[in-house]
Amino acid sequence: AVWTTCMLFFQAALLAGYLYADKSIALLGCNRQSVLHLMLMIGSWLLLPVSIDTAGLETAHASPASWLLSRLTASIGLLFFLLAANAPLLQRYYSQSGQPDADNPYFLYSASNAGSLLALLAFPFILEPFMGANDIRRLWSTGYILLTLILGACSFMIWKQAENDKPSTPSTGQDRFRNLDSETDVIMPGWVDNLRWAFYGFLPCSAMLAATTHITADIASAPLLWILPLAGYLLSFILAFARSSYWRQIRWQRYLFPVTLLCLLMYYYVLTERAWLSIGMHLLFMVLTGMFFHSRLAAGAPPARFLNRFYVWISVGGVAAGLFNGILAPMLFKTQFEYFLTMLAAALTVA
Repeated sequence: AVWTTCMLFFQAALLAGYLYADKSIALLGCNRQSVLHLMLMIGSWLLLPVSIDTAGLETAHASPASWLLSRLTASIGLLFFLLAANAPLLQRYYSQSGQPDADNPYFLYSASNAGSLLALLAFPFILEPFMGANDIRRLWSTGYILLTLILGACSFMIWKQAENDKPSTPSTGQDRFRNLDSETDVIMPGWVDNLRWAFYGFLPCSAMLAATTHITADIASAPLLWILPLAGYLLSFILAFARSSYWRQIRWQRYLFPVTLLCLLMYYYVLTERAWLSIGMHLLFMVLTGMFFHSRLAAGAPPARFLNRFYVWISVGGVAAGLFNGILAPMLFKTQFEYFLTMLAAALTVA
């Protein structure tokens, strides 16, 4: 329950960061926005080293989810908000860099998720066993400052490129929706696109949260077992958004549909005696769900000028999954019926 609540905080802060990236670039443009973001990153150094405020711990049992969300927000909310905004912002900056592949910066999303996966594995197996909490805090704070300096270097390159690309005549409002790299008009994404991106973001995240709860609560309770679903979830992002289109071209529905039906039967008839088989099948369902929907997201990604909106709606789906699995489902269902609904939705989508 603590882990699911932390995931809800993570998704909500991610959405806030993505919204900030989208709206600030729309209002200021890349050059001025990069100045603003760099100033905010430097100003947030005042909050270092990071620490967790545990005020009100003696009454946390009355409403543990709201207490945990409030403590996370007060302790690391602003820092994580700024970090969350970096992924879409740097991709948008890169689209202005003049590089040969600047019109398709989505491979950087694969790189950022690869970094998340490395951190996920490094913390419990390398950092925590060999470093104390204070050492980890100092290391993280040093990394945050280093990231700010790297961001400053990236911003300087964008400013320099903008000086070289200054148009001889001012642009007009008619250029608002033109492609950055050509004179051809591009269609602005509509609400159908937005809702599709949100749904494609919702179902894999819900599958990951529900599978984690089912595995750790109903099949086996083992230290760090929750790492496996999250690692598979991140891996699906890494492969789907990779520079190579190999993983996006696989017809994942061929594998997802039969695996989903099998997992539905295993869940319905409570087939958990062979723990290794049950865990493996539910992890396979979750990974295949991620690969199918994330590949569709990557294959249908809009032109670079709309990437911030794209990530906002993917994050809306993630927040909806966090609310559904972490807040609504425990209040609505006596059993883990949300997992059954998620599997059913996946099967109906690919049928």
